[in-house]
Amino acid sequence: LTLKEARQKAAANTRAVQAGRDPRSSGKRTFEEIAIEYIELLKARDWWREGSRSYQTWMNSLRTYVFPYIGPLPPDQISSLHIIQLLQPIWTSINPTAEKIAGRISEVMDYAIAWELCETNPVPRALPGLGPVHTTTEHHKALDHWLLEDAIRTVAASGAHPNAINALILIFLTGVRSGEALNATWDQVNLDKGILAIPASKDGLILRVPLCDALIRVLKGTAPPGSRTGLIFTAPRGGKIYSQTLGNLLEDNGIEMDVHGARTCFRTWAKKTGIDDDLAEAVLAHGRTDDPYMRYDLLTERAKVLQQWADYLNI
Repeated sequence: LTLKEARQKAAANTRAVQAGRDPRSSGKRTFEEIAIEYIELLKARDWWREGSRSYQTWMNSLRTYVFPYIGPLPPDQISSLHIIQLLQPIWTSINPTAEKIAGRISEVMDYAIAWELCETNPVPRALPGLGPVHTTTEHHKALDHWLLEDAIRTVAASGAHPNAINALILIFLTGVRSGEALNATWDQVNLDKGILAIPASKDGLILRVPLCDALIRVLKGTAPPGSRTGLIFTAPRGGKIYSQTLGNLLEDNGIEMDVHGARTCFRTWAKKTGIDDDLAEAVLAHGRTDDPYMRYDLLTERAKVLQQWADYLNI
C-alpha cells in the first residue's frame, strides 16, 4: 500500500470500531444487524399494537434460534442449506414455532433484497427440503354452554381482583377476544348508548360491541381508569392485565376451559337456539370483510342476541 492508502485504510478501520464492527471482517452488514434494523423499523411505524408482545417475541425467537447460526453472515452468503440446518432440529418438534421463525427470516431477507444486499431469498427454496409435517388441530377447551353460568358465579365468588373478574364477564357476555377486552379503554365506552367501540384484533376495523344491561352495571361498578393507561380493566398496581392472568383465574378455580372457549360456548348456544348463522358470526366478528357491499354491522340485532345470551346465563 502507498502511505496514503494505508492512512485511508486505518481511518476506515477506526470508523468501523467506533460503529461497533470488527474491521477485520468483510465490511458487509450481517444478517443480525439487518434483522434488528428491520424489527426496529416495524416498531417505529407502529406495526404492532400498543402493548403487544410481538416485538419481544420476534427478538427472542431470532436471538434463540437464528442469530447463533446465521447472525454473523451477510445476507448474500446465506443459502437454503443454512436455513435447513437451522430449522431442522425444531421442524417437527415445535413446528408452529419453526414456521413462524421461517416467516420472520424470509421477511428480513426480502428487506435485504430491497436494499440490494442480496439477490435471492433462500427460505422458499429451503422449506421443501424440510419435508411435510403431520399436524393435528387443537381446539380451545370450552365448557358446555349450560355450565357457563356456574363458572361465572364461581369466578365472581373467588376473591380475585374485581377488574380481572369483570374482564372475564365482559368476554363471556360479548364474545370479544381477550386482547380486545384487556386493551379496551374508557374513551371507547358509551354507557348511555350501551356500546363499546374497539379495534377488532383480527382486521383492525372498529367493532361496535353492544353491552347488555348486566354489563352496563358491571362497567359502572368497575374501578376508574388507571392514571397511566386509561384501560378499563387495570391490574392492582394500575398496569395492564394479561390474558394469562385470566386463564390462571379459570384454572385456579377448577374451571376446565380456555378464555377463548367462551366464544365456543356462545356459538354452540346460538346454533341450538336457532340464531341465524350470519348473525351469530357477526357477534363473534368473523368474516366481517368478506362482503365489501355489507356496510351495516347489525348492531341492533346483535344487541338483542347478546341480551338473550345474558338472560340465558342469568347474569
